[in-house]
Amino acid sequence: MSLPTFEIIHGDAHLTSTSGLGLVGRLLAQSGLRTAGDSVGGEVPARGGFSLGELTVSMAGLICLGTPDFDAIEEQREQPFFAQALGLSDCPSAPTLRQRLQAAGSMLDAGVRASSQRLVRTMAPRIGGIATVAGEMVPLEMDVVVFDNSNTKKEGLGWTYHRCLGYAPIFSHVGTEGYLVDAELRTGETHSQGESTPEFLRSSLAGARAMLPVDDQRRLLARLDAGFDSQENLVILEDAGDHYIVARNRRRETAEEWLALARQHAVASHPRPGKAIWIGAFARIVDGRSRRIVFEVIERTTKRVKGGFQNLIVPEYEIETFWTDLGDTPQAIIILYHGRGTSEQYHSEIKTDLDLERLPSGTFATNQLILLLGMLSYNLLRIIGQEALREQPNNQTHAKVPIRKRVQRRRVRSVIDDLIRLAARVIHSGRRWKLDFGAYAPWARIWERLYQAFRTPLRT
Repeated sequence: MSLPTFEIIHGDAHLTSTSGLGLVGRLLAQSGLRTAGDSVGGEVPARGGFSLGELTVSMAGLICLGTPDFDAIEEQREQPFFAQALGLSDCPSAPTLRQRLQAAGSMLDAGVRASSQRLVRTMAPRIGGIATVAGEMVPLEMDVVVFDNSNTKKEGLGWTYHRCLGYAPIFSHVGTEGYLVDAELRTGETHSQGESTPEFLRSSLAGARAMLPVDDQRRLLARLDAGFDSQENLVILEDAGDHYIVARNRRRETAEEWLALARQHAVASHPRPGKAIWIGAFARIVDGRSRRIVFEVIERTTKRVKGGFQNLIVPEYEIETFWTDLGDTPQAIIILYHGRGTSEQYHSEIKTDLDLERLPSGTFATNQLILLLGMLSYNLLRIIGQEALREQPNNQTHAKVPIRKRVQRRRVRSVIDDLIRLAARVIHSGRRWKLDFGAYAPWARIWERLYQAFRTPLRT
């Protein structure tokens, strides 16, 4: 069969490849982001006839499309649907967007944080928790991520631990879905336990609680890696009444010392010849407080080779130790901590799916603002994905999610591809706007259901 020859027609129909901006616009309206921008707009010189709230919403819309760049707005100026979907009077130019947001600097930061938290609290399905012997708890993770901005001359760049020139922002996530609580841009050389880390932890705890409904009485469970092994952090968590599992930095503690402690506080298991595992716990007094230490020590005197095992001249050791105030078994504590590994995927989505790694501005304060808008946009897309997956009573077959495998969470990129970049014909007639998805759009029914669901808050 030969390939057909297509006739090319340039019609006058109004088409859009980003109908999902209709969903974005409704959620941004629920977040109060525009109001937050307008509340400080009087302090920023006006240009182009756009309020600061409109420009903030415009930038969030671009990030939701995976194009967090000022110049990307120029493409949308050719698409009337962008402004209509986001509730804007018109679409601003790239210079107006850049200059006004740079002038705003850090004045918008608090408002964007509050808008992001409000959005999750009022519009997200129930934030997932994890089971412990003390009841269900909501996980809170905190981590530093490297943003490679090599070959640029942006303010605040430094030599990161990945041996590249860039930033080292810190993020905090809540729930099994990974909603972002807070984000702080930091210079590349800043260590995990930098000067601002204790305050960031306090604000993250407060922010995570603000994202939970008022009637949700579950405690937070902070799961932090060894970069945050600080007694100051433990005191903050204990004084807040929340729980924690924090990986210990063994510093000068030797393998021999831990092997002796393991033999003292646990009985070895031998899953195979030449491999011994000790898992146990004990208490240690630190700064007048008794704290529980959970450990796993693995000793290998042989290694697996083809045809059997080979004896090692020097034993190999793997040692993991944790601070925790939970009463779960040591095995359960270790499993709970390793569950935080999913946060690495959250970071990947922020850097690649939203394309936020190489921040667009040359000024540090503006890039911090863009990062916070990226946080809000990430949460917005996560809400769309989770609400799409949520089972509906009496749901018709044609309105179910058209994916084969049952999943608990969808990547941000999948949400953008399936629901944000869903093509439609835009019809404006008799003061009414319509979207025509045509006959072959598997996600159209889900889009329609979400659009109706986002009309009003799910909770207060």
